[in-house]
Amino acid sequence: MRISLIDIASYGRIRDRRVAISPGLTVIHGPNESGKTTVMEFIRNTLVPTNKRDVYPERARTDTGSITYEEDGEEGTITLVQKARGGDVPDCISRLEPDLFRSVFAMGQRDLDDDRVVTSGDISSRFLSVPGGDSMPSAMDSISGRVDSKVGKTSRSPSELNDLDGRLASLDSDIAGLRASAESYGVLARRRDSLKTELEEAGRDAEASRRDSEIISLYESQRENYRRLSSARAELNGLGDFRRVSKADSDKAVSLEADLRNARSNLDSDKAEIGRLKEAMGGIDPDAVSGIRGRMSEVIDGRGRYRSESSKPREESVPRKSGGPKAALLAGVLMIVLGIVAATVTPYALALSAVGAVVAVVGVRRQPVASPSVPAVDVAFIESYERNVREICTKLGIHTAGIEQAVDSIISVADSYDRLRDRAPVSSRIRDEYLDRRSVLDSFYSGYSGKDGFEECIRKTAREAELRTAINHLRDAIRSSGLDPEQSKCPVEARAEAGPDITRISSDIGSLEAEMRHVLDTRELDSLIDSRESLEEERRKVLMEGAVAVLAMSIASEACDDAYSNIQPGVAATADRFLSMMTSGRYRIDMDPRRKDVLAVSDGDEVKGPKRWSTGLRAQVLLSMKLAVAKELGDGKVPMILDDVLLPFDPDRMEGAVRALAEVSREMQVIMFTCDPAVADVASELQDVSVVRLEALNA
Repeated sequence: MRISLIDIASYGRIRDRRVAISPGLTVIHGPNESGKTTVMEFIRNTLVPTNKRDVYPERARTDTGSITYEEDGEEGTITLVQKARGGDVPDCISRLEPDLFRSVFAMGQRDLDDDRVVTSGDISSRFLSVPGGDSMPSAMDSISGRVDSKVGKTSRSPSELNDLDGRLASLDSDIAGLRASAESYGVLARRRDSLKTELEEAGRDAEASRRDSEIISLYESQRENYRRLSSARAELNGLGDFRRVSKADSDKAVSLEADLRNARSNLDSDKAEIGRLKEAMGGIDPDAVSGIRGRMSEVIDGRGRYRSESSKPREESVPRKSGGPKAALLAGVLMIVLGIVAATVTPYALALSAVGAVVAVVGVRRQPVASPSVPAVDVAFIESYERNVREICTKLGIHTAGIEQAVDSIISVADSYDRLRDRAPVSSRIRDEYLDRRSVLDSFYSGYSGKDGFEECIRKTAREAELRTAINHLRDAIRSSGLDPEQSKCPVEARAEAGPDITRISSDIGSLEAEMRHVLDTRELDSLIDSRESLEEERRKVLMEGAVAVLAMSIASEACDDAYSNIQPGVAATADRFLSMMTSGRYRIDMDPRRKDVLAVSDGDEVKGPKRWSTGLRAQVLLSMKLAVAKELGDGKVPMILDDVLLPFDPDRMEGAVRALAEVSREMQVIMFTCDPAVADVASELQDVSVVRLEALNA
């Protein structure tokens, strides 16, 4: 079955919520209090109801909802009304036990941590055992017991071989006693014993010489490695004290250099723009423009009026004599005023006022009258405007042929000045930003005595890492040969071979023993010698049986190693693949039944049982096992539902786990709830994975 829709009418604090589910992996992400656990419990209670009371949220009479699913191309609906499950319940979940369902198929963190379901009981025996593996520990114990009974663990352990050696020693003592009874035999025996002692010493010398030769040969084979090790250490010491540069420091330097280059580029662009604006001003000092910018605006604004006034036709002037109409008018007015003033003295003065009035009228009539069809030209404005233009040009050093050209130059200068002035704040900000970036970079480099010091520290840091790696490899190579990396001088010197002395002494001993046998000619001694031969034969037989037992143990152990590394239960192999994905190949499932731990993992160098797992590794192992068991037990039909089971995972293993779940979802639907945004981000980057975001209920 594949769930396609979760429709909750009322459950816990959730009301009227619908969640669409993809047929593969669906990651439902939401913050705390967004209802993830409630939706999870609704799915668990709807698919496989439980009578447990310690679940969240508590069951209520208002619980209502449904789950829509697809199976074999047909759609079905499972309903939950209060505590009753109804609707179309598929066979794949109808007979599942609630405890098994919650321990394997629908897990929260607490359910995941329960390892009993995969380490004991029916599931362990069905899915996690190698055929015949349960009898291997007793078989190995039986072989080990046979080895102990035949040859013993030590020379003093109770065993058949040690017992025979004791009896042989007793017989040798008796035989020696009989042989010593003859005086000649005693002399021969002492000479033989002396030679045996000498032979033993020669043997020890030969063995010591052989060992010394091996040591010398080893040192010779490692001479070049010792030289390279010494050279690397000398170079490492020669690096002296310096500040190590981390990758973060290198990245920061690159970033700061890029920031400074960008700021410098902006500064150069700004300087170029300012240069272009100044060039557009024709080399005129902006300070000279600043003092007369208002007058320049007046000239620019008055250009239209100047053109209008200049385009009007000028009135033709009429030559007039001195004292023309204006003089007559003034004289008449003066006479009128004097007549009025004088009338206060004599009435005859009024006649003077009358004469003045006549003169004034005549003057008025003689005034030139402008033609009503020609407008008057504002000559004063034109003259003032042109004078203002010339003065501005003089102050700015502008040389032009006419007023219009001069005004054009003034407009160009004013426009460039305004743009230059408006750019001043931008230029200041760009310059401040450049100085700030330069200061930050200089401050960073100051910890390394400048940029050159920083680059030198980078070189030394890289070289130090190379030297340490080379030193470790050389030390490992020397140590693997059986030598001490710290002892470069061979502790022994070559010795002369002792082979000829051993041959001579052995020959002398053989001759003496032949003479001794001729001296002893008694039945008792013969009987003892016969008994000794029988014991020797029995001893050889015991040694053979012990050797067979030791060989059997070695063969069985190697066979087990081969079998358990290549033949594993299907569930164990699947779990092994999932764990490898989660841990980037570091850990593998190890289910060798020769160990007491049913479930263990290997990192290549050692095997770790459950008591040596970290919290994160335990979660990864159990999730891998339960995914594999769920896939096998449910035959890919029962959905896998997980609630925040990746919280103990670090970022790398979390990503590996999400990818493992995505792989599982190709054969079995997986629904995972999480509050970790990183999990949702990783899932969103995978194909055929759906991410659903839940909002907080109180939002």
